[in-house]
Amino acid sequence: MAVLQACLQYAMGIIMNQEKLDRINELARKSKAEGLTESEKKEQADLRREYIESIRSNLRSQLNNIDMQEEDGTIINLGEKYGKKGN
Repeated sequence: MAVLQACLQYAMGIIMNQEKLDRINELARKSKAEGLTESEKKEQADLRREYIESIRSNLRSQLNNIDMQEEDGTIINLGEKYGKKGN
């Protein structure tokens, strides 16, 4: 059940962010072609920051739902091992 929830959250994140990704790409093309206004630069920075936060959140969510068995037989949650579980 937890894996299904993580997959749904991941898919919803992609769908919700597609318009923002398109805008990030549009601003990047405009920046190279003609430059950006100050408000567009701020928008670009905000969108990039939001995108990075989304990627980190999705990665944390995935790690929190993956358990790995060590050679000695112990089960380790990757979220606990490599991240802060619950964040």
